[in-house]
Amino acid sequence: MPRKKRGLVETQPLKEIRGDSKSYEQYTNFVGSEEALGNPDCLSEQDNTPSSPQLVMGEAIEHLQGRQREVYILIMREDKSMAEAAEILDVSKSTVQTYLDRAIAFITNYCRAAISNGRV
Repeated sequence: MPRKKRGLVETQPLKEIRGDSKSYEQYTNFVGSEEALGNPDCLSEQDNTPSSPQLVMGEAIEHLQGRQREVYILIMREDKSMAEAAEILDVSKSTVQTYLDRAIAFITNYCRAAISNGRV
C-alpha cells in the first residue's frame, strides 16, 4: 500500500490492534473474574449489595487519576477499542495503551494491598 504524505512526513497506514491484556488477565487470575467479583456495575438483580471485591475494585477505579481513569472506563467498561479511545481523547493509540497499562497496574496493586490487609 502506498504511503501518504502529510507535510514533510510520510505516514504509514495503520491497522487496528487491540491492546495487550496480559496485565488484566493477571489481575483476573489473581482475584477471580471481574464480571463476578471486581466490577461494581455487575450486581445481581436479587442482591443489590456489592461484595467486598466489588467495593475494593470500585475504590481502586475511583482512585485512578485523569487520563488513566478515562482510558480505563472507555476500554474496560464501555468496550471501546484503542482507536476509538484515542479518537475520543485526541491522543495516539500508543498513549492510550500506556494509560491503560498504568491504570491496570494501579488497580492490580490496590487490590493486592486490600487482599494482604484482609479487606477482601
